[in-house]
Amino acid sequence: MLLTIKSVLVVGAGTMGSGITALSALHGFKTILTARDTDKARVRLEATIAKARSRMRDPADPDGLSTPSAVVTDRIPDECVDIVIECLPEDQEIKKTYLDRLREVLSTGTVMTSNTSCLDPKKVLGGCDSHPCFGLHFFNPPTLMKLVEVAPINPTAQERLGDVMAFCEQLGRVPVIVPDSPGYVANRLIDALINRAARLIDELNVPADVVDQCMLLGANHPIGPLKLADLIGIDVLVANLEALWAAHGGDEYKPAESLLRLLDAGRLGRKSGAGYYTYEKR
Repeated sequence: MLLTIKSVLVVGAGTMGSGITALSALHGFKTILTARDTDKARVRLEATIAKARSRMRDPADPDGLSTPSAVVTDRIPDECVDIVIECLPEDQEIKKTYLDRLREVLSTGTVMTSNTSCLDPKKVLGGCDSHPCFGLHFFNPPTLMKLVEVAPINPTAQERLGDVMAFCEQLGRVPVIVPDSPGYVANRLIDALINRAARLIDELNVPADVVDQCMLLGANHPIGPLKLADLIGIDVLVANLEALWAAHGGDEYKPAESLLRLLDAGRLGRKSGAGYYTYEKR
């Protein structure tokens, strides 16, 4: 297969940006990561790559991964890249403003994508008729989770769909084509499930661990929905639910009271040391 995507620009050095950069670099793509704090981004990226290598190495082919090489910069690169993967905070204006700046300097052949999970990708990538535009939704952690939701947004995206699908496959992911709708498929299901689980705490007066055990042992889920809420981050989850509620309506996306209580108390999940559960600080 002739690869048309060989160089990658990842925008944003948070959990998703660092993970996607590590994934790309480990699979041999020329990768650039833009970040405001380059020193902090380099430290995080090195740790992410080291952890990913240990997870991804095939014992039968220990040399199968590339020696990762990624450039970390606080500037928009002058050189041409084949694909942009935007991973900035879930704020439509922040994302759109930066992507608009990129479009002014990058070749019209560059594929523009956003990793937004619950915002409307058409609005995030609005006005992108000059470039092929996609929602490109990886899952956390990107080096471990296999699925990528691919949402073509404009007519030129249809012309490059095969290239983007091939790129995802070269990353060792499984791409699925989904509509360009906020939340796509997976997050509309997952967030609604977590929200329903969160409501049961008040409706049935049951503790979080009981709700989670029912899904772990009764439905064979690998993680309970409320433990997953803590992993995602209560603040992130509430923001996602509010975005889905605004986009689609429906009571299933109105944030549960137990989520809002945790948010107000600053119990944001694992990252703060407490959410539905308590965690030892590292």
